Order: sequence, then C-alpha cells, then structure tokens
Amino acid sequence: ETHQQYQHVRQALEDDQFRRYLRDAKDLHDDDNVPGLSEENQQLLDDVVMGIHGDGRGIARVCCVQLFVKTVEPRLSTRLHKGSNDPSNFSWVHGWSLRTLDDSFGEKAIGVELDEHNLLLSNTRGGGVMTRALAESEPYTPLFGMALEGPRESWLEIVERLENDAIDAEAGLLYFLKRLFDEREVIEEGVAEARAAAELFEDTDPAIGDVEQLLFDHMEQADRQAKLLEVAAHSLLQAVEDADGLPGALKRLEELTAANRRGGTSTREAEDVGDIEIENPEDESLLHTWDAKYVDVDRSELSGLTEKLRNNPSVERAGFVAVEQPDVDDDAAELEEDIADDFGIDVEYLSLTEFREDYVDNAEVSIEPRDWLVAYVETLGRQRMDRALVRQSPVTWLESLVELIEDETGEEVDNDVDGHVTSSDSDTPDELQSGIEDFS
Repeated sequence: ETHQQYQHVRQALEDDQFRRYLRDAKDLHDDDNVPGLSEENQQLLDDVVMGIHGDGRGIARVCCVQLFVKTVEPRLSTRLHKGSNDPSNFSWVHGWSLRTLDDSFGEKAIGVELDEHNLLLSNTRGGGVMTRALAESEPYTPLFGMALEGPRESWLEIVERLENDAIDAEAGLLYFLKRLFDEREVIEEGVAEARAAAELFEDTDPAIGDVEQLLFDHMEQADRQAKLLEVAAHSLLQAVEDADGLPGALKRLEELTAANRRGGTSTREAEDVGDIEIENPEDESLLHTWDAKYVDVDRSELSGLTEKLRNNPSVERAGFVAVEQPDVDDDAAELEEDIADDFGIDVEYLSLTEFREDYVDNAEVSIEPRDWLVAYVETLGRQRMDRALVRQSPVTWLESLVELIEDETGEEVDNDVDGHVTSSDSDTPDELQSGIEDFS
C-alpha cells in the first residue's frame, strides 16, 4: 500500500506537477499575492525559507519535499524519510525515499528543479538530504535530537502540523515556493547594488593592488573566509582568461564536498585536485591546480594532494593559495620531497598577492582592476554560473562589500538601483521580509 502511494508521488513528478506548482508560485511572487494560510503558519514557513541565507539550506530542501509529498499523497508520513524495496537496505514499514525525490529522480526531482531555477542550491553531492544529521535513521520528530544548524524548531513544528492536519499542505507548498522566488529577487537586487558599488570604487581610479586590499578587507570581516578567498582567486583568473592570458582553460569553480564529509574535511574525489584549476582545452588534462587555504597547510593536505596527483600525471603546477603565504607543518617536508620525486613538481605556497603577481604582473597580462572586482561580485551573486557556482546565499557577503566600498569612497549607493530595490515580501512581519535589511 505504501509502495503504491509512493509511486503516486513519483508519477506526479513525472507528470510535471511540481513544475506547475513552481509556475503558480512564480505568479504569486510576480503579483505579490499570498495563498490562504494563517499568519502563524506563514511565519513558520518564513523561518525555514530565511534559513537559506545561513545554515538552513538542507532543512529547506527537506521541507519542500515534505510539503509536496503531503500535497500529492496525504497518507504518507513526512517523518519516515527512508524506504527501499531492497531488504539489504535500511527502511521503515510505510517509509519512502526522500533522497530519491530530492535528487535521484533525474531532471524532474524536486531539488534538481530548485537548483535549475536558482532558488535553493544543495551544498553536497547527492542533494540536501546528504548531510549526516538529515540522513540519520531516526524519524523526523521533535524527539529526534539531531545536531542541526538553522531553523530546526520551526521546521519540526511544520512536520508536526503536516502530520496533524494543522496546515494546508498545498497552500504551504505554494507559499514556500513563492517565498523562495522572493528571496531570489533579494539576491538579484543585492548584486545590482554591489555592481553599483563597484562603479563607485572604479571612479576612484584604483590600481589592482587597491582591489586586492578591498577583497582582503572583505574576507577579514566576513564569515566563511575560505570560500571568499577561493572566489577571489578564481575571479582573478576569470579576468586573466578574458584577456587571453592563461596557459589553458579555466575550469568551472564548483563546490566538491562529498556526501560523506567528516570532521570538517572534504572527502573530494581523487580525480578532482584543487579548488582552482587550469586544464589543457584539447584533452582536458590538468595543468595547474590550487587549493585556497585560509588556515595553515597540514600533513593531511599534502597526503591528499599526493593521492589526487596519482590520477592526474599531467599537472605541471600544484599548490596552495592563502591571504598570506601559508605556514606548513614541520613534518610535511618529507611528503614534499616525495611529491617532487614521484610527480616532478614542487608544491608551491603562495599568498594571494603572489598569486596575482604570478598570473598578471610576471606574465605581463593586462587587465583592468575593475574586471577583477566585477568578476568577484558576479561570481558571488551567481551571475556567472557557467564559470563558477557558489552555492551559499551571498546576501550578507554582498551587503558587507557594499558597506566597505561606501566607507572607502565616502559615497552611498543609490537604494533604487536598476529601478527598484524593494522588499521581497509584503505580507509577513518586517523582520522576515528579506535576507538583508539594506536590500529591502
């Protein structure tokens, strides 16, 4: 019986029902309308949606799948997120596979559709469910003591209400999707403001070193500094590539965190060597590869590099880029020698300044300083997804960059950039309307 109900949900996806809900939600966003829900239920859903600007993207994707499941097949339990026909795999009686509906169903999977519309990007391969806390075997309930960042309590209250018919699933799904479109617009408006701020900075006639210092300052006061360092280095090479100054083709910047991430260390697959890579366009073999490091390089990093180089014998340069030249553990010297002996390359440790000098100054490549800054802004704002994919919401990063430039130039960005920088929502409390106050 459960299998038949689950197949009903799968068939609904196959028949484009989720896509129709996306279109209806986009209409609600465009017309600034809200489906019929109590203010209390709206606020719970708002809490989960606003989590996409922090550590709540996995929770939000799970919540979206649950709302769709309850809309299509109310008899399924939103708690029992593991199900399988294979007796060798763990599953519950009356359970269903949330991971399949989120990511493994092909191009019509819910999470894949959210990715395609740039509404909610997963941080792991395998979808939003593939974090340890969300993938644990306990049912989703307030009694489940999972260690989750983000709007955990609001999400679990939504689960309770879905199970107790205290929230209309279809109205909740439409409202949830409408709010995702709202917040996508907030990001777009933030990018418009940051572009305008970049123009203010350009008016000061900056040298490339001034742009570099601005990016240093931005990293210093932001969270997730390592991601900003990675974007800074990659966006510099985007500008160099546009000036035909690279020895090969710049590979797309992607987050490569695997589903079995442990202890804060990425278990990146061996064929992927670094964060920033240059390849031979003729055969796609790797030429240069760099890892962005905001902390010191330890022995495990070099051990991992050794493993990856075995699958990429074409690499000519490999190393690490940091804000300042990274320190290396004393016990790493032996591994450095092994890499030199086995692969014929010396591991390099560069500061971002040395990285820039290497690819711009020493290579005698002419780029405009603004090109680096614009590439940085547009990469953060997901405007160059063919060249770089940043999965985290950039709203706080963009806001802080605008503030830095305003302080530097003594001028303020027009709050009516590109015709409008307005609230992303109109029928929820003010403090929930957008991801950044300045963009609302």
